[in-house]
Amino acid sequence: LSAVGSAIPAVTLVFFSRYILDTADYTGLYIFVYFLGAILFIPFIKKLALNIGIIETWGITLIFCIVIFAFALFLGKGDIVSFLVISFLAGAGFASELILPSILLAKWIDCDKRRNLGNGYYAILAFLGKFCFALATIIALPLLNSQLNNSSEHLEITLKIIYCAMPCVAKLGAAIVLFIWYKAKNKV
Repeated sequence: LSAVGSAIPAVTLVFFSRYILDTADYTGLYIFVYFLGAILFIPFIKKLALNIGIIETWGITLIFCIVIFAFALFLGKGDIVSFLVISFLAGAGFASELILPSILLAKWIDCDKRRNLGNGYYAILAFLGKFCFALATIIALPLLNSQLNNSSEHLEITLKIIYCAMPCVAKLGAAIVLFIWYKAKNKV
């Protein structure tokens, strides 16, 4: 769920930049700043996960991403600096998706029964990331296309729902799943 929540904005960023922010020329900069936030925050996320726990860290970063990304709902034409800040902070939150699933998988593989199949599990993890991107494309682009083809007056609200609200809902779903997993894990 979290990966779908990250993939939907990736699929629709060009449209958000063009039709909401009216800053199509800055799309590359937004992507750069997003990944800069991610790469700079990987060490912090790893350290936090080692200190408070992997699941706890992932849950916190999911809520952080929801809060940060919700601000994008209020952006409009020319909000370049605000969107750069949102992009950087969303990238910082994305760092958890880059590192925490691999750490969890490594811990899960680290037993005699699963160790021999470790590479296969990492291949499945990589596949799931790509599959979520495809799923995001299947979900977002037909919805957006229906508005673009009709020159709809509802394009702005549709794009904000797709680009901002849908990822927040997906990340909230992921946070709920992690919370349930955490509770179940700690009852044992």
